Amino acid sequence: MTFRPSHYVTAFLLLVVATSAVSQTLYLRADRLIDGLSDTVISNPVVLIEGDRISRVGDADSIRIPAGANVLELQGATLLPGLLDAHVHLLSNHDDKGFRRLEVTANRSVINGVVNAEKTLMAGFTTVRVVGSGGYGDVALRAAIAEGDIAGPRILAAGP
Repeated sequence: MTFRPSHYVTAFLLLVVATSAVSQTLYLRADRLIDGLSDTVISNPVVLIEGDRISRVGDADSIRIPAGANVLELQGATLLPGLLDAHVHLLSNHDDKGFRRLEVTANRSVINGVVNAEKTLMAGFTTVRVVGSGGYGDVALRAAIAEGDIAGPRILAAGP
């Protein structure tokens, strides 16, 4: 997927930035923000990230950016809350149907999970519920994401 600043930017960007070992303060600026709580679109939003947490969200008049601050400009972008999918199978490959599933090893399933977790995050889903996977692969995937080893959404894992 090619990212262009003119595309809508979802909270996956916020999650990626916030969880990428940022130990400093970061300000995000964009053209618009949809907060998911009201029907109002915030123009010229500023999102303040301190450490690994979003601490404030508002317009440029309510959040002042100090001189010399670390600012990520997202010109032309719209920010919105991350999406949640409550029924996913991250460790599966959509092409593995019928008898082909028998060829998929537990190790290959986890590799599928790594690939699918990143795709899911880049599609704007910041939390998913994995509804089952063999060998606790979803639990291992959850741990790798939580520890910052790979990119992916927050996972609520079911195990086998």
